[in-house]
Amino acid sequence: MLKNKRFIFIVGVGRSGSNHLSRALVNTNGIQYGGENRYIWDYQNYNFHDIRLGKGDDKFKKMIYNNLPNFDNNFLFYLDKTPSNSLRSSFLSNTFPDSIFIHLIRDPRDALCSRLIQIAGGHNIAKRTSRKSLSIYRKSFVHIVTERFRQFFLILKTNHLPFVSFPLFLFKNFRRFFRVAIFRKNDVDWGERLPGFSTYFKLFDYHIAAVLHWKYVLDLTRSMIGDNPNYIEIKYEDLIGNPEECLNKIALRLPELNLKDSLEYLKSSSSSNSIGKWKELLSDHEINDINRFIGDIILREGYKL
Repeated sequence: MLKNKRFIFIVGVGRSGSNHLSRALVNTNGIQYGGENRYIWDYQNYNFHDIRLGKGDDKFKKMIYNNLPNFDNNFLFYLDKTPSNSLRSSFLSNTFPDSIFIHLIRDPRDALCSRLIQIAGGHNIAKRTSRKSLSIYRKSFVHIVTERFRQFFLILKTNHLPFVSFPLFLFKNFRRFFRVAIFRKNDVDWGERLPGFSTYFKLFDYHIAAVLHWKYVLDLTRSMIGDNPNYIEIKYEDLIGNPEECLNKIALRLPELNLKDSLEYLKSSSSSNSIGKWKELLSDHEINDINRFIGDIILREGYKL
């Protein structure tokens, strides 16, 4: 039986440090790494609003246990870092009440830059958003093509995709590929698909829509599970600069585990170079726009304008 397995869910907006924290935690005996399993968690749950406050039944649990890759009951915890789980965190909390939720929060301007750099394949983000630079467009196109196929084969290899979801998976990914790579539609570039989020891109420029997305996920996640005793908030900047304090927060909820090896990993592999990159990569116009829309939230979260 697998019902005694406990989950560790790392939630928050994509590009907030979930990869870094996951690599650290799996250095601890007792934690099994599950990666991102969006096509499994999305099964029969495509509308986030419908499941936000619900609870999974035994059939749903069985489907999850049978399809999560390498689900081994010899481990005490199964670590999942699917970003879209932020939007169903209340549902997951109700379904798996013993779960630990680690909410990673990063300066929205750095999260934005990290996403744009990832999309552009390392190329200058200002040029990436312009159609005038044909060479940058071609390089970004090649990167998008190779990245989509790489992800596709990785999903197949690791069994991260329930067979029943395969037709819809193909449709959604081919549609996304053509919108991003051929028609350059930015509304599909930003991680999780929020209800109504595509409308933002019809009203605002990319950088504005992205930080509004950050605010939405931040506030929604807190409202759904902020009062959960197993809820932990960690700033990306603290994870890099003060990993011991961050792991102490986690250790309070995981008394069964010794996180010493995780701490050593963070100390040896963390770099502050990724903090404050927005000052170099965003234009004055973009910074002013962001401050106008969410400047008060940035200050509320302890960041400087």
